[in-house]
Amino acid sequence: MRVVIALFIALFGLAPFLSSSAGPGAPAPIAPRTFTVSTDPAAPAPAAAPATPDPVEAEPAEVEPEASTDDRAEQPAPDDVTLAPVTAYRDQGAIDDGSLVLWRQLPYLLAAHEHLGWGWLDDIPVGTRVVVTTGPAAGAYVVVGHDWMPEQGGEMPASFADYDLVLQTCTGTSGSGFTLAVRA
Repeated sequence: MRVVIALFIALFGLAPFLSSSAGPGAPAPIAPRTFTVSTDPAAPAPAAAPATPDPVEAEPAEVEPEASTDDRAEQPAPDDVTLAPVTAYRDQGAIDDGSLVLWRQLPYLLAAHEHLGWGWLDDIPVGTRVVVTTGPAAGAYVVVGHDWMPEQGGEMPASFADYDLVLQTCTGTSGSGFTLAVRA
């Protein structure tokens, strides 16, 4: 490393700026060096640079997690998410009991209640692979985006026809959040 620094100082003429005027106890300036490059294959190999001690890794600092009032923010960013909706097509009772339900086909819409453990469903990170293991929507998908509507229930926006899988959960008391995915 010292050779690299000395070469840098020599090449860019920085030696005049490195003086001992920094005060007592300051490190001594690095003297400029002259380097000769030979293209002669018979020339002797340059002397090895003096050994430098191996770097020592510092202990990582402990970081306190930030407090969060949003339980969805505490979900890890998984590489894959596996979902197994119950066989209860458009069954509001199954949703009210805490199940993930196939609510619509083409595109497939899987729905569940936020307050029954599914609050993370509309926040799955873009790029995550979602694997649906049961029912007509079974297959692998990749998350490509998210959306939100200021109402719960109702008709799905026409733009959702561009996706193969839509995951929906209510958000708070006045909206619905969506994770949008396409076949992998």
